[in-house]
Amino acid sequence: MNDNTDLPPSPQERGGGEVSKRKNMKKIIIITFIAAMSSHYVSAQADHEMSLNLGGGLSSLLYTPAKGSSNLGVGGEVGLGYILFLDNASAAETGTVVRAQWGIHTGLGIALYGARADAINESTVQKGIPDSDNGDLFDLHTTLKDYKETQSAIYLNIPLMALYDMEPFYFLAGFKFGIPISAKYKPGNATFTNEAYYPKYKNSLTGQEFAGLGKFERKNPDGNIDLGFTTMLSIEAGFKQRINWKHYIYVGVYFDYGLNNSLKKGSQQEFVNYKYSVEDPTGGFTTNSVMSSFCDKTNIIAAGLKLRLAMRMY
Repeated sequence: MNDNTDLPPSPQERGGGEVSKRKNMKKIIIITFIAAMSSHYVSAQADHEMSLNLGGGLSSLLYTPAKGSSNLGVGGEVGLGYILFLDNASAAETGTVVRAQWGIHTGLGIALYGARADAINESTVQKGIPDSDNGDLFDLHTTLKDYKETQSAIYLNIPLMALYDMEPFYFLAGFKFGIPISAKYKPGNATFTNEAYYPKYKNSLTGQEFAGLGKFERKNPDGNIDLGFTTMLSIEAGFKQRINWKHYIYVGVYFDYGLNNSLKKGSQQEFVNYKYSVEDPTGGFTTNSVMSSFCDKTNIIAAGLKLRLAMRMY
């Protein structure tokens, strides 16, 4: 029996082994290259920042009513922020920014906006109201004196902004997208004077308080305003102060302005509602919001100071 276990490998076998070694070496080189690139990519992407921010000042629903006057309100915003830096420009040992950086800022914020309408003196006519007793139609003439109203709205804001960072200065510019959470109005005390005119009889009734006619001092219940999605132009600029190698405090000013009408199309309503009932004849006189009755456009505007506590993650 021939035993070839001690024979040296043939040239073909030696050549095949060399090819296999070269293939394995290529794989090792490729894997090492991919790992190195992935490590570099992860390292580059790991340079980001989380923050908690608080701002306040002018924060208003901006509108011009056809009746009376409007006043800007105050409010603010609280939220969480996230910045992804597009390049690594800080010293690893200290975190100090050694050259200007660009980044992308986003997050979530809850913002409160307010406004006030004053000195609404208005006369309205609602025609063709059926009399609950005999079905005759009458026109309701209502006069309001010194009507006042406050409005408030809460929005969920999502910023999408570009960051320019050159420590100790920073600048943000871009957009905020606002989703309404709630919008309400709160009427103040007002004087209602109601008169019913019957065209059929060419006669007016003015003093029948049991039917909701006459003069009433009252405060209407609160109501809702039909606001919609808004897009705001937003800028912010200020200073940043290092607390330690990974924590910062930002102090800046900001300005937001709504680019579109925040009032939903078709949300306009009559200012005075008449809903007579035998059980409560004087309780059916209510008003809708000044914004819904005397305005066709409302924009959001905000400006003030912003404080941001940030943590840099490398």
